[in-house]
Parts: sequence; structure tokens; C-alpha cells
Amino acid sequence: MAKKGLRITILDGKVPRLNSWTESATTSLDQVVRWDEQFPGANFGCVFKKGEFWGLDEDVAGVIDRFTNETGITVSTFRVQSSAGRYHWRFKANADSDARLRNITQINFKDQAASVRFNNEQCVCPFSVHPEKHTQYLPVDMDATIQEAPTELISWILDQQVQASKPSAQSATEPRMKIQKGGRDTYLFTRAATLRSNGLDQKEIEAVILRENEELCVPPVDQEQALKCARQGARYEKGDPTPTMTIGGKLPGEAPVPPKQSQTSQEQPIEIIPKPAFRNPTKVIKSLAEYPRWVYEGTIFDDFAELCGKDNFIPHEFFVESLKTIIGAICGHRIQLAGARGQQPSRFYTIVIAPPGIGKSTAGNWAQEMLTGTGLLYEQSQQGAFMNIGCALGTFTSDVGMKKGFLKHSRILQIYDEASSLIEKFGITGSGGPFLDVTDQLYEYTHSYPQMGIKTDKELPVAPEFNNSILGYTTPVRWKNAFLRTHLDGSGFLQRLNIVANKSKKRKTKVFPPDLTGLRDDIVRRIQCLEYQMAEVTMTDEASKMFDDWLEAKEATEEWQSLPEEITGRLTVLIQRNSATLAFFMSGDPIIPNAEKAKEPIQIVCDEDIMTRAIALAEYELRVRQLYRPPEGNNEYALMECAIELHFAEMVQNGEAPEISRNKLFKDLNACRIGITVFDKCVNNLVQEGKLKVGKYEGETRRGRKAQVLTWIGDE
Repeated sequence: MAKKGLRITILDGKVPRLNSWTESATTSLDQVVRWDEQFPGANFGCVFKKGEFWGLDEDVAGVIDRFTNETGITVSTFRVQSSAGRYHWRFKANADSDARLRNITQINFKDQAASVRFNNEQCVCPFSVHPEKHTQYLPVDMDATIQEAPTELISWILDQQVQASKPSAQSATEPRMKIQKGGRDTYLFTRAATLRSNGLDQKEIEAVILRENEELCVPPVDQEQALKCARQGARYEKGDPTPTMTIGGKLPGEAPVPPKQSQTSQEQPIEIIPKPAFRNPTKVIKSLAEYPRWVYEGTIFDDFAELCGKDNFIPHEFFVESLKTIIGAICGHRIQLAGARGQQPSRFYTIVIAPPGIGKSTAGNWAQEMLTGTGLLYEQSQQGAFMNIGCALGTFTSDVGMKKGFLKHSRILQIYDEASSLIEKFGITGSGGPFLDVTDQLYEYTHSYPQMGIKTDKELPVAPEFNNSILGYTTPVRWKNAFLRTHLDGSGFLQRLNIVANKSKKRKTKVFPPDLTGLRDDIVRRIQCLEYQMAEVTMTDEASKMFDDWLEAKEATEEWQSLPEEITGRLTVLIQRNSATLAFFMSGDPIIPNAEKAKEPIQIVCDEDIMTRAIALAEYELRVRQLYRPPEGNNEYALMECAIELHFAEMVQNGEAPEISRNKLFKDLNACRIGITVFDKCVNNLVQEGKLKVGKYEGETRRGRKAQVLTWIGDE
């Protein structure tokens, strides 16, 4: 972009990092390289100046297409795709644009369809990464030249302007125009700059921005991001004070509305790079370690999370993934990608990991309640109301027990209030191995039960479709400890898991159960058609290419190559299952059940938007699997050494110093299950290897091991 003549600045997401970014923006390639070295992995932005270049950013797909349809004039210039059907258009300035154009915010553009960046405004460069969606802004043709805009386009843009309502003390309660996703950062930053020009101090600007973020942005951005926009706007030169001005009916500096707490943010953001001493020293990027809740916008899963999350601190992803897993068990076998019949049913093995007491099981119970009484979810002793959809609830202790369960039901959902109870069963001598093997094999669709060896074999149906789903909840400590006696490394179990995690420690003394009646009816209407017809999901060529390009790009990275198959394996399967599920539940109005069309599949399309969402979930899963990778080893000593190593790695990832008292480490690892002899020997071995250092806390006067502090130094 600098070679094309555009001035460049460094960004934090989509917001400028530098105080004087409008003045320091440059076309110097040397300066761009220095910024890249100073802020590795950061985004860059193009800064527009009157007389040089300007831009039009589409916030609704097809704005320029609408101009072409209305005038018959085709627009040709350099552009960057921000999402499906939406582009950032770049134009070279001329006398006409300089004389007539100005900055036009999204809120001042008809239908909030676009914004004009004219002077001292900026927009992200190609190949920058969206801070929320984690997708790249891709140029349509990098070699295209930046052209002057037709005079008719400038006139048309000016005709699209609308006057935003000006709030006053008398109209404080009147509804104001909402700012949708994609334009929130720009609005908050522009608003902050405007307030600064009106003479407000930074604290006053922050108060206004926090309030307007809550009142106008749909959904509000995180509080820290809103404050960042406020600080950036406050870096402009302060204008003359305007004491009589009101902001949303309140005077500048007046107490803002208390900001809502983010439901999905983690109190300890994961943004530290593990030291090379740890296995697979790869970056864990903060933005990708946060759950991409935006993926489910416009689906019944998000509606359920919104309904249940009202007045509750329970993270929304717990509701989304619990309901998705249960619905997948009920009808996921009837939603499949074209050409993948019998290979990729839209079912999930989901494990939710979070500290105790924040509502994991509550989310699961409400998701079950959503389908209770519909005939779609029932106990093993019961029969459902449907033949081809629905599933039975059950938990098992062995392969034999599971086999007996499948004698009566071909679709079973295992729900574990404590997921470690399932994992520990895999370590039982004699029965654990076959139980694990069957669980792995039933992740796919199968016409025959994997293990045959008990007298009830002949009682099995001739050709059933066995479908197994798992939904479990656990805490980080119990998750880690569950593997100490279970040799799962290399078994393929971890790569089949859909792990969802949240480190929030928020609590409430009371939860408020939602009224699920209306939404329950909506879900039943949506999936009833699958009783008679399969849903066949076909990828568009663009979506298929996006999928292929993502995998090819991943496989070419050093990070991907350094990770074990347990972490990277079956992510493509997860993308296929999520894309099929999303495509079905975003496919418009519910389809009327029709028994006469039983042999005709319901045709569903998976486009680029759906694929973008599915890939975002896979990116999240890649990071979470690294964070919650269980200890490896084929004996107690190897497992304990690995558990110690991973515990220190997690401390570093959470921003903590890699040191801990010997007694606390013993308790955190629940090492009493293996014994102090094994624990001591492993600690001493790591000390002798030079990976651990033993000392005492400063000022410690007690004697014995309680006074000892262990510090991880790795191979340094």
C-alpha cells in the first residue's frame, strides 16, 4: 500500500497505536519495517489525506452494486474484501472529490450501509486480521491501480447522507440509531475525536464512550476496547470547551451507565508465549483463545444463550455448545455434507472446562430442559415420539454396558456432570481399553457395533445407524488429574473432542431460570422436517476454496508442523460438522415436514459466510487444545513429570511467574493419587536435569518442605 502512495500507520486491531498517527503516517518502507519489528504481528492501516486518496467502506454488502444498478456506471479501482459481499474501495483524490467530499460516518450514511474516509481517517490494510472474526482482509487484485471516482459516484454518495439525530436533555429517552457490528470501533473512535474537538477531557470522553457503547453498539464491544477508542480520540488537540452541550441527555462528565460485564471474556487473558523449554513452544494468541461467540449470531443457539444469559453471569458459550451438542445427538445424523453420507454426521463430543461454580452444569441442565417433553430427548427406559430423530440419555462404565444400551437405542447422548468420571474409566485394567476404542470408533457413523463378543450380538438390529454423542463438564484441575492414570496419549480421543473453556471466576448467589416455552417450539419446528428428509449441505466453490486454502496455509506453518496429531487432528472434521450445522440452522424459515418427500433431500447451501464461522471455531479449538493438553507418558513417573511441566507452562500462559511452593504444587496436581514417593522422585529428577530450581521464599522462617519454592527454568 505504501508503494501505491498511501500513507501507513500501525494499528492495535483497528485502532491507531501512535499518539500522532495522522502526522506520523508515512509511505517510507523503512519506517514500515521498523514498526513491524517493534510491534510483531500487529495490523497496519492506510491513512487518507485530502488531495491524496480517500476510501468508501461497505458496512452492508452491495453498496457499490446498488450505485451501478441505479446509474449503469461501473466502478473500477483497487478494493479489499472485508467479508462476504463487502469491500473497502480506494480512490485517488481529484479536484471534484476535494471540493465536495468530507468524512461521512456510518451513522450518517443511509441505512448505515457505508462510511467515507476522506481526511485524517484510516482503514486497515490488506492482509490485516479482523480483531473479532480473526479473518484476513483480502485484496481482490493486489496489482490493481487506485483510480479516481466517477463524478456520478461522488454525487450519489452525497445523496446517501442522512442527518443523525442529535441527543438533548429533553430527548434523552428517545431511541437513537444503533451501531451494528463492523462499525462500532469506527463510531466510538470518531465520537471520541469529536468530543475532544468540543473541549472534553479524557476522563469525560471515557465516560461518554462507555455509556454510548452500552446504549448504541449492538452488541457492545468489550469495555477495554471502548476505553481504547476513547483514549485514541483524546490524543487529538483539545478544542474550545462547550459547557452547554449534552451527550445522550447528560452533561459531559456525568456518571455513565455501569458497563455490562462481558459474558465471554476471560479474567486472565492468555497472551504469553511459552518458553522454549516447554513442549511445542507455540504462540497462544489472546484473540484466538477467546470464544468466537459472533459465529452463532442469527441462529437459534445464540437466541438460547441470550435468553439464558439474561441476568446471569454464566458464559454464553456454555449454553451454545451444550444445546448444539444435544441437538446434534438428536438430529445431527440427518444433516450431512453432500458426498459425505455416513462419514461426517453433525454430532459432537463436547467437554466444557471451567472453574467450579460458574454455571457449567446449569447450562447443560437448561439445554436438556429445552428438549424435555418434546419426544426428542428421553431416558433409556423410554421410547421417543419419532423414528428417525431423537436420542436416549445414558452413561456407561464399559464397552459391554454401552453395547447393551445400543441394543435398545441406536442414538445415545452421554451426559457427564463430571467429565473426568468418563475419562478415568478408560484407565480401568481390562475393560478401559476396549471402552476407549469403541468410543473413538463411534465418533463416526457406523452400521455395526465395533466390538462383538457377548452373547447379545444376535439381538442387535441387522443394519442400525449407531450414533454416539458426549457432553461433559469438568474443572481445569480435575481435567488434568483425570489423565494421570489413563494412558490416552496417541489414542486419538483428544482430537475428537470439541473443547470449550472459560477461566471466569464470576459468581452469583442466585440464577434466574428462563422461560423456554417459545424457543422450545421454535426448535421443534426447525428440526421436525428431518424426521422424513435428510438435509444435504452443499459447499459453494468459494466456500470449498476457502476451506482448502485455510488447511493449506495451516499445514505450511512451523506452528502446525510442530504440534502433535492429538491437537491438529480432525479439525477439518470439526469444520465440516460445524459448517453443516450452521448452514442448516441459518437456512431461512423452518421447512414443513413432508413424508411424501422422504427420498428427496433438503438442499442447503454452505457459503463463504458459513465457512468463515466454521473456520473461526476451528481456530479457537486449535488454541484451546494446546491450553488443555493432558499429560503424556506410559508410566506414573512420566505422567507426573509431564504434569509438572504443563502446570508451569499454564502459569506462564496466564501471566504468572513460573514459581510455586512445593506443597501447593503437590495439591494442585492432586499428586496424592499417585503418592508422595513418585512426586518427590519426579521433582528431584527435574532438579537434577536443571529444569527446576529449589529455593525458599524471601523472609520465610518455617522449616520443612512447606517453605520450599520451586522455580521452572527449563533448559536454560
